[in-house]
Amino acid sequence: MSNTNELSKNNWIVVIQGGVRLYVDDDGKKFFENVITNSVNFVKFEEEIFRGSSVMYIVKPERLEEGDNIRRGMWRCKEKGHWNDKGVTKCVGCYW
Repeated sequence: MSNTNELSKNNWIVVIQGGVRLYVDDDGKKFFENVITNSVNFVKFEEEIFRGSSVMYIVKPERLEEGDNIRRGMWRCKEKGHWNDKGVTKCVGCYW
């Protein structure tokens, strides 16, 4: 089982076609940057093998979370930046 320190090292998310997400550290980010920039045909990462061209992008978790929230219909408060559920008319974070 991973401890908190190991989890905190995974600062990047590599998104592959089909929505598969790989959580990687800085070394993993460099590895996938190489895959993208050098047009690698096939990639073996940990126990999995997939086409290098299926790597869509590499992002910070916060960036991907923002897209996920928008897809869920959530909206962000302009005043303080809190995320609110679809249907909520006043920012919950601002009124607590």
